[in-house]
Amino acid sequence: MASNFTVILFQRQHFGHQPGTFNDIEPSVPFVGPTKDFSFDCLNVDPGQTAFLMFQSRDVDHQRSVFRINGIALFGGLPASPSRDTWNGNILLIEPHHQLRETDNVLHLESRNSTGGSGGDIDDFIIDNVVIEYKTRAAPFTEGTDVTVQLNAMLAALVRDGGWGGRLLLPQGGPFYLSNTINFPQIAGQELLGQGARATRFVWRGPSDLPAFDFNRCQDCGLGHFSLEVGERVGTDKSVSSLTKSGAIATAIATDHGFTVGQFVYILGADQRAYNGRHVVTTVPNANTFTYEVRGLPPPPATGTIVALQAATLLTAVRFYNSEIPLTDDPKVVRSQLSSKNFIERVFIKLDGQAQDGVQIVWDPTSTEELGKNDHHRLTDVQIQGYTDSGIVFQGDQPQDCVFDHCIIQGRDWGQYGINAARPTSDGVYRTVGFFFRDGTIMENQIADIFTCRNYGDTLVVDGVHSEGSRRFFDMPNYDQDVSPIDSESVCLKNVKHHAASPTIMISSPGPTR
Repeated sequence: MASNFTVILFQRQHFGHQPGTFNDIEPSVPFVGPTKDFSFDCLNVDPGQTAFLMFQSRDVDHQRSVFRINGIALFGGLPASPSRDTWNGNILLIEPHHQLRETDNVLHLESRNSTGGSGGDIDDFIIDNVVIEYKTRAAPFTEGTDVTVQLNAMLAALVRDGGWGGRLLLPQGGPFYLSNTINFPQIAGQELLGQGARATRFVWRGPSDLPAFDFNRCQDCGLGHFSLEVGERVGTDKSVSSLTKSGAIATAIATDHGFTVGQFVYILGADQRAYNGRHVVTTVPNANTFTYEVRGLPPPPATGTIVALQAATLLTAVRFYNSEIPLTDDPKVVRSQLSSKNFIERVFIKLDGQAQDGVQIVWDPTSTEELGKNDHHRLTDVQIQGYTDSGIVFQGDQPQDCVFDHCIIQGRDWGQYGINAARPTSDGVYRTVGFFFRDGTIMENQIADIFTCRNYGDTLVVDGVHSEGSRRFFDMPNYDQDVSPIDSESVCLKNVKHHAASPTIMISSPGPTR
């Protein structure tokens, strides 16, 4: 089970009634008097599990002082010190009856005299470095199952009135299948975190016109520490009656398979593993036969109960946007909130040519009207591979000051643009704003790594980027179509290394320049 910790106190505190009594050994220790409360949070705590309170103490004369969490005494109390001259390390158990909660827990310390009273010669002692370690809730997912409904329900259960969310930790393992969108609707502070980009694994199995994770009017929400890939589509499996191989080409017979050249298929069930997995259809001789390339040297024919499945497709892995219709009737939403300060960190998005975009920062797809700020989003240590159009899309005048740090954006053989800030909105107008790209790598885009139009007043800063295999690093089309009131494009390129594809074009700005 996963755990977390909270630092409750990091500065020494003198409890008692005699200021200066420790000047000979701790001359700078702050004096707080006989009693003090310390508030602390335990994000995603599992209150049914035992926690540990660790702290240092000095010159505690007896165990009569008050030591409580959430109004309930800690068993054993504040341990007495064997000597005034040394610090003592202590560990106390916090039981489920202490009712730890995610926020607003209280540690209460109160110095008492040797009989337990609050008057007279109460004890003078020092407390320091108070830390609580606690068990966290992890989603109880089963590997190889569809978790869409369960995950949406668990995220919704974390949201309190007013729209404040919490943190949900994902278990290790996978695949955990998603057949529909995971929604974050007009909330703040909701986080979905796994155990590492290669340790917690999501696989998309849904339809092509949906995002996997959708953030509508969210603030300070985000995703982290897992991988997302596009898998097979549910319900389209075809029984393979024969699977043979000649050279590197496998030939499959499946009645009315419906596959087309260039489409991805999954082969499952072959006893010889090299036949299995995700493959591209290379030829379709007839309605019942298709071929694909096989790596390795599996003996023909393949045996086992073999099926072929259509690969799933995806609109985008993650979308940040402002809905045209605010969700103001629900008590568990933040009123009048716009999209801002969301994050993605340590996420590996593997799309293999089966998704249009990696991340979208866009208008409401049904709106022709700018709906306010969609800004200050942050991507850190994010790798996006294999989109068919754009790795990251900006749309509209408002998504300024987004930061991409240590990101890898790879179109591979499919992607057209790395960062696309020149996609017209639904009214046909080209708009864009500034953003920051630092210490990242943009690779293998067919047209341009950065594709932008005229700026809306912010500077586009690129500092520390390695580009490889793209025809252009920077492209600025559609200048005359841009209606932004700022009549210039402010661009700062620093520490850029570009290995272009042939023909070599580093920076392109067709049309009028000013």
